[in-house]
This record gives sequence, C-alpha cells and structure tokens, in this order.
Amino acid sequence: MKRKLLYQIILSLLFVFVAQQFNSCKKVDLERTALVKTNSVTDVTANSATVSGTIVDLGEGSVTEYGFSINDQLFPVTAAAKLGSYSATLTGLNESTQYAAKSYLKSGGKEVYGENISFTTKSINPSNSWLKYDDGENFDGLGLNAGGDFDVAIRFTPTLLAPYDGWKITKIKFFPKVGLPVAYSLEIYDGTDISTLTLKHLQDVTNPTINAWNEITLNTSFTINAANELLVGYWVQNSAAATYPAGCDAGPAVAEYGDLISVDGGTTWYSLSTAAPALNYNWNIQVYVVSPGGIEKQLSVEEQPAPVRVPFVAREFNSNLFGSSKQSFK
Repeated sequence: MKRKLLYQIILSLLFVFVAQQFNSCKKVDLERTALVKTNSVTDVTANSATVSGTIVDLGEGSVTEYGFSINDQLFPVTAAAKLGSYSATLTGLNESTQYAAKSYLKSGGKEVYGENISFTTKSINPSNSWLKYDDGENFDGLGLNAGGDFDVAIRFTPTLLAPYDGWKITKIKFFPKVGLPVAYSLEIYDGTDISTLTLKHLQDVTNPTINAWNEITLNTSFTINAANELLVGYWVQNSAAATYPAGCDAGPAVAEYGDLISVDGGTTWYSLSTAAPALNYNWNIQVYVVSPGGIEKQLSVEEQPAPVRVPFVAREFNSNLFGSSKQSFK
C-alpha cells in the first residue's frame, strides 16, 4: 500500500514537472528570408559592364524589386523576379573608374544584398597601344610570283586615328619570311587621302630575324596627324621568283585597311584580297603608339633628311602577279 502510494506521488510530481516545462516554452515563428548572390562582372569596357547574379530564395513575402547596386546606386531589372540567375549590362559608366557591384532585392520592406565585386572600367585612350589588323599569328608568306620589289602596308583613316591625334609612332613590328638577298625597309606614308600620300619615314632593317616577329624602334618617332590618312608598312627588295617574303595572318582580310600592296614604288595602293580573292589575309604589321605624355626615349632626335627611294619599273597589276608560300607547295 505504501509502495503504491509512493508511485502515485512520483507520477504526480513528474506530471507537474513536464507540464511546467511545456508551459514555460514560448512559441517561435520561423520565417524564410529572401536571399540573393552576386556571381560575376564580365565584358568590362570604358563605359559599360555586364553583371550577373542569382536569386537563391524568394522568401515568404513578394519581391517588389531586384537588380544590381553599383557604388550604392540601384539599377533595377524589369523582368519578374524568379529563382535562378539573371544579368544586366550597365551603361553610362565612367572610364578608368573603380566600381563595386552587388546584387540586391527588396522583399517585405527590407533590402537584401549579395557580395561586393570590384572592377575597373577601361581607358578609352591608353597611354600606349599596338595598332593592328592581324590576329598576331603568322600563317603564310605572300609576294610576287615573278619576284622583284613591292611594298605592303596597313592603313588608318582620320576617323580611326581621332583618338590618337598627336601621339607618336615609336616602334613597328613585322614578320619577314625570306632572308638575304631580300632586304626590308620600314615605311610611313601620310597625306590628305590615299591617292596623295607622301613618304615620311624610311628606315632600313639590318639583319632581320627571319620567320619571326621583328620589333624595330624608329630612329626618329613619327607624330600622328589625325586629319590625314596614314599608311605604315615596309618595302621588300630583291625578292626572287617563287619566294614569298611578306608575312600575313590567316584572315579574313580587313579589305582596304589590313592588306594594302603597291607594285609601283608606293605611288598606287591596292587591296590584295580584292585583287586576288584567294589571298584573303592581313599583313603581319603592328604599329606602337604612345601618348604625348608617355613618349619613349628615342635613339636619335636629330633632324632627318626627307626619305628618298630609288624608283623601279611598275608591273602590270593583275591577280596573277601575286602568290603565297603555301600555294607554291600545292
């Protein structure tokens, strides 16, 4: 009897204890919160950038706005919010400026942000640049099937030169494919249009490295006048028949700009890909320019006499005049 009473007392106390524990617990309401992530910043230019993010969770409330924050300025995306990735190209940015980008969304009166990603917009006019039309790789060697002298060049019009007005050409790169007795001389022409060009710089290249890029510093830098047409290239001399000394890329040619050739001593210029469509390439010629505030030290600053070329007999201009080293092996 006493034992039974003891059990009843213990059970009663246990019941009271458990009841007190439940009564002491407070109700907790769990709420899902919205979540957004910043993924990347790509395609950065001087005035724009593409930012991508992901809406990971929409939360329990409705998303009233989402997009990207750039230096704390909000750029909303107009499409309806949904789970998954989204992106936008932001324009109107300033050149050479550092920005902080992050994804954001608004839900339930709150703003939620992703991680910051820093990026810097590009400069419209860098302090130096290689101007070119080729892809930087050598593919073939071109020249005259019958041999002889000729000139190759790349062309820049006033519109293309506008950002570089007053800049200096200090170096030229080219890719010779044939050695002695072939000789090479760098050339710069300019004038009001392509039919009235004047030879402004002529510089022999001594001991060029064959079948490789040659980077040549000019004896005297050349100042760009963006009001004029500009041709930069080289004169090939003593080329034998069936040898093709002028290096080019695999194309396609930027016709009238990346593929000019002359067979009358630089008096008349033609687009090679137009004259001989099978030779649809750009010359391996690149031009190094520096801004007025970043001029490299020159090898010579003495006044140079006007360049003079020895004239030679012009050839009849037709597509059969030209050939390539790859064609000669067919």
